[in-house]
Amino acid sequence: MTRHLRQRKMCTLPTQVLSAVTELALSLKIVNKYSSQRKLQCITAWVLRFLHYLVNQVDKIQDDIIRTSEITNANKLWIEYTQKSHYPREFQSLSKESNTPTTLVRQLKVFLDQDNIVRCGGHLYAKFPILLPPKHAYTGLVNLDAYHRTPHSGVQGTVTLLCQMFWIARIRVSMKSVIWNCFTGKRLSGPAYKQPIRAPLPDFHVLKTPPFTMIGNDLKGELYTKSETGQAERKCYIWLFTCANTCAIHQKLVKDLSVATFPRAFR
Repeated sequence: MTRHLRQRKMCTLPTQVLSAVTELALSLKIVNKYSSQRKLQCITAWVLRFLHYLVNQVDKIQDDIIRTSEITNANKLWIEYTQKSHYPREFQSLSKESNTPTTLVRQLKVFLDQDNIVRCGGHLYAKFPILLPPKHAYTGLVNLDAYHRTPHSGVQGTVTLLCQMFWIARIRVSMKSVIWNCFTGKRLSGPAYKQPIRAPLPDFHVLKTPPFTMIGNDLKGELYTKSETGQAERKCYIWLFTCANTCAIHQKLVKDLSVATFPRAFR
């Protein structure tokens, strides 16, 4: 590209042609081809730099790094295009081409700033937020970028970040759709865990039966006991019987864990 700019003498493009080329590039709906606001801003910044080189007959590329100011200009360009495509009547009313203000102008007290961007006045979440339509593709990229900057913070956290700069109608509905398309966000923002329905109680819990009709048994230990003389120690265990109906407990001391010990303890 540098060799081509050096070898060929470029013609001068009028400002009207530059504006027409920019409007044509925006009208091609390239915003639908990108899934990231940052990537769209970088591509737009490169295109604007190329058009700047054509207009000013630059024969040498200064650097190949996009500056922050170029990203800001690209963002302003997309915001202005989005607003003009969805709010043409408001632009006519604010540019004094129409003496009758629209309903949106009266309700939100919108005005044009020095960059020709529509901003909202009045008492909102932030000072003079930028007005954006809720169903535009660029607004969807703005919502997605805010959701990535607040990783899985839910609807409230993401909306709070967005309202510091933008005013988008029905922003919660749009943000819920963004979170629903995220697998991790869907799991974190889903409904609470519901406790399963308990199974019905067995018959021996609700019928009147004698104690220890239904039992559960277990062993605990090992324990050490001394003989009557207090010299030798023996290993022993406690066999625990629990009544399933009355919750009564019966304990027996056994010497070992052999099969023959259980019938003697069960009597």
